[in-house]
Amino acid sequence: MSMRSALAKTAKKAIGYYKKESKARRYRNDLRKHIQHTTDVEIPPISSDQQREIEKYWEERGIALSSTDWHRFYYAKTGIIDPRFVPDDVFHCIIRPRLNDISLAAAWSDKAYTDWIVRDVNTVRSVVRCVNGRLLDENFRLIDKKTAADIMNRYESLVIKPTMFTDTGKNVALQPAPFDMDAIQKQYGKYFVVQLPLKQHPDLAKLNESSVNTIRIDTVLFEKQAHAASAFIKVGQPGQFADNSGGNKRIFIGIREGKFTDFAFDHDCNRFNSIPSNYAFAGQKVPFFQEMCAAVEKAHSYVPHFGLAFWDVSVDSNGQPTIVEMNLRYPDTFIPQVGSGPFFGEFTEDVLRYLKA
Repeated sequence: MSMRSALAKTAKKAIGYYKKESKARRYRNDLRKHIQHTTDVEIPPISSDQQREIEKYWEERGIALSSTDWHRFYYAKTGIIDPRFVPDDVFHCIIRPRLNDISLAAAWSDKAYTDWIVRDVNTVRSVVRCVNGRLLDENFRLIDKKTAADIMNRYESLVIKPTMFTDTGKNVALQPAPFDMDAIQKQYGKYFVVQLPLKQHPDLAKLNESSVNTIRIDTVLFEKQAHAASAFIKVGQPGQFADNSGGNKRIFIGIREGKFTDFAFDHDCNRFNSIPSNYAFAGQKVPFFQEMCAAVEKAHSYVPHFGLAFWDVSVDSNGQPTIVEMNLRYPDTFIPQVGSGPFFGEFTEDVLRYLKA
């Protein structure tokens, strides 16, 4: 190897290390932000024995923790000391890049294609799609603006949402007829989808009637089977249509063993004993939860580039589990872990064993 090649290789390694460390620091800073915004509890210390146990757990599985601060944070929020809690920097810098082909995530996450990708799993119905400025009908046939408007004006109201690089429910809207395609394209640009509204099951509507309250289920794909690893529900604010359009006012409830936990919490993980609708959710069985898990586990087999997938699911008025969105890019880990415990739950050992192989 020439001197130039050796120097280039060394520089490449150094740049890669710098990028990885910068990314890890960013996620560690996220914890500081959560702590600053947290108002309901102090972040307690843990004993030296507990710290050694946590560090040893991860060390034996090939990962050296930079600190146990994330475990302290989850201890404050859940009252549980468990080495299996996954720090954000470990998840995003080590686990997710190993399990998912991140270079493909943006294209595969285009919401205009969700129903086509997962095929025979029930999804919300799309009637018009706009992909890179080109309009298509529900069967992916190219159409012009007039045809698109004619299709849409068959319905009293429709849901319009952006399809690329979107989260937090931004610009997701339930709009009434008549529809003006020029105005819609001006507002939504080159990437959006138009869908029929989902009439949700009455048991989910009790949480908030104005929004479709979706269950986020995180799945992990192994050699022969995908498994639901963690779950929580997103509850909309009164009067809002999207369940996650309330910014830091949006509400989450954890799900453990198919039941709602005893508390709700916001994006800063501050806990509440009640929600605006006053529905007594604590300990209630999540309707059709096992059926929803089965649906997303089946759907995950259609995206094998990704060992991790994150699904927003609801249940229609007939009790049919329905995938609302598929997410492959940047999931939260602290929301499901505050609500439901360690992110991978009973599958933690399987995931870490795969990483070590």
